[in-house]
Amino acid sequence: MSSVSALEGSSDALYGLSKAAILGLTKSCAMNFSPYIRVNSVAPTMVDTSMMDNIPTWRKQEYLEHQLIKTPVTPRDVADTVLFLLSDKAKHYTGSTFDLNNGGYLR
Repeated sequence: MSSVSALEGSSDALYGLSKAAILGLTKSCAMNFSPYIRVNSVAPTMVDTSMMDNIPTWRKQEYLEHQLIKTPVTPRDVADTVLFLLSDKAKHYTGSTFDLNNGGYLR
């Protein structure tokens, strides 16, 4: 599990660093374990949980305003993405990062 912070940076340098490292690890593991194991990562934006209570309101609003889809990402949305990656429907994906960020970060 990575984060949008891996892609756009974070004011918490250690958090951003660790989430960026997951992206590199995902690619390396995909190269080393294919075709036996598929390795992918999910990089969500802020997820609508109680952890968001610690984030200043202005910052949450800034994130939401920057996103192309205005519906908050929920834990269920993250779980659905992971379930897809575990399913046979994702049998051709490995070494990929799935951005779950409402279009707030495009690459």
